[in-house]
Amino acid sequence: MLSRLFFLGASISEAGFPFVRNLILARVLSPTDFGVAVLIATIWSLSEVCLDLGLDRYVMRHATIDAEPRGLPTLQSLLLGRSFVVAALIVLSAYYFSTVMHAPELFLPLLVVAVSTVVRGASNLRAQVCARDGNFFPHASVILMGQIAWTAITVAVVLVMPSPVAMAWGIAAGHVVGTVASHAFVGWNWRLGWSTPIARDALFFGAPLVPNGMASAAIYMGDRILVASFFGLKAVGLYTVLITVAFLLSGVLLRSLGSIFLPLFANTERSETARTELNRSWLTLVTGFAFVYSVGVITVAVPLIPFVFGRDYQADSHYAVLLGLAAFSRAIHTVGVPPMMARGNTVYALYVHFGLACSVGVGVAGALLGQDLFWFMIGLFFGELLVAISVVVGLPAILNQPFSFTARTVVAPYIALCLISVAALKWQGPTFYMLMAGISVLILVDLGLRVAPLLGKHFPALCARRTPVAIVDESKQLFP
Repeated sequence: MLSRLFFLGASISEAGFPFVRNLILARVLSPTDFGVAVLIATIWSLSEVCLDLGLDRYVMRHATIDAEPRGLPTLQSLLLGRSFVVAALIVLSAYYFSTVMHAPELFLPLLVVAVSTVVRGASNLRAQVCARDGNFFPHASVILMGQIAWTAITVAVVLVMPSPVAMAWGIAAGHVVGTVASHAFVGWNWRLGWSTPIARDALFFGAPLVPNGMASAAIYMGDRILVASFFGLKAVGLYTVLITVAFLLSGVLLRSLGSIFLPLFANTERSETARTELNRSWLTLVTGFAFVYSVGVITVAVPLIPFVFGRDYQADSHYAVLLGLAAFSRAIHTVGVPPMMARGNTVYALYVHFGLACSVGVGVAGALLGQDLFWFMIGLFFGELLVAISVVVGLPAILNQPFSFTARTVVAPYIALCLISVAALKWQGPTFYMLMAGISVLILVDLGLRVAPLLGKHFPALCARRTPVAIVDESKQLFP
C-alpha cells in the first residue's frame, strides 16, 4: 500500500513540478522568452506523445516477458530505436521553427533536447517489471527524480543566466537523471537483443496508441504551436499562464480521482447493484468538483494571474469566465473514461480524444475570424463544449443510468455556472467572493457526505487488490 501511495505522489508531481517551473520562468523571463521556453518543452512533449508505442505498458501487461531470454532485450532495442526517431522529429521541428517561423533561438536548445532524448531511450524497463509485480518504488522513484532534476537545473540556470535555454538544459538533466535512476533502482542488468515475434507483438500492441497519441498531442500541446504560429511567442507565454491557472490543478485532481475509482470500477463489474451505486457517485463527484473548481476560476483568476505570475500577464473577467466554463467542459470529458477502461474498452477514450482534436480546428477557425488570442480560445471552448455534449448523450449507456439523471446532474451545474458568469462580468467585490466561497463550501460538504461512505465501503477491497497500474498509466493522458 505504501508503494502505491508513493507512486500516486510521483504521478501528481508530474503536474506539480511543471507548475513550479512555469511560475519561476514567467517571473524571471520576459513574456517572449517565456514563450520560447514553453515552446521548447512543448515540441519535446509533442514528439514523445506522437510516437508513443506503449512499451512500458506492454511490459506491465505481460507477466512472463522478463522470463523470456530475448524478451526485455528486444523491448530495450525497440525503446532505443524509437528514441532516435523522436530525436529526428525534434531536429526537424528545430529546423522548421528556426527557418520558416523565424525563431533561430530555438535551434540549439532543441538540439540539446534531441541528444538527451536518445539518452532517455537507454532507460531500463525493469522498473516497469517491478511495478507490474506490485513494487512501485523503482518506477515512482524514476519519475520523481527526473522531475526534480528537470526543475532544479531549469531554475538554477535561469537564475544565473536568464534565458529560455534553461528549459532545454533542465529537460536534458531530467532525461539523464531519470535514465541513471532506472538502472540504479533495479540493478544494472541491461542489454539489447532481438526477437522478431516479440517485436512484432509489441508493435502490434503499440500501433493503436500512435493515433491516440497524435490526438492527445493536438489537444494538449498542439494549441501552443498554433498560438505561436498565429500570434507570436509572446502570446504563447500568456496562453500558457491562462491554461495553467484553469486546468493544471483540475487535471491533477481528476487524475487522482480516476486512479482511485479505476480499480473500484474493475472490482464492482460483476455486481449490478454496486456498479450502479458507484456510477451515480462517480458522476455526482466529478460534476460537483468541476462546478466548485470552475466557480473558483471565474472568481479569482483575474487577481490571481498577475499576483502569481507577475504584472506582465493580465486577464480580464471575460477570460476568467471563458476559462471557468472550459474547465467544467474538460471535466465532463473524463466522466466516461474510467468505467470504460475498467471494462477494457479503449475505443471510447480514442473517440473522445479525436473529438477534442477536432475542437482545436474550431479554435483555428476562431483565430482566423477574430485575429486575436481571445477568439482562438472562444473557438476552442465551443469545440470542446460540443464534445462535452456528445459525452453527456452517451453517458446513460456507459453508466447504466436514466438520461434524466445524467442530464440533470450535468446540465444543472452548467446553467448555474452560466448565471454566475453573468454575475461575475457585472458584479465583483468582497460580497461576491464571500457568496461564491460559501456556495463552494456547501457543495464540497455535500459531496463528502455522499461519497465518503462509498469509499469507506470499498476501500478494504481496494487495498487488498493490486491496482492495475498499466491502466492507470494509460489514463494519465486522458485527464487534461
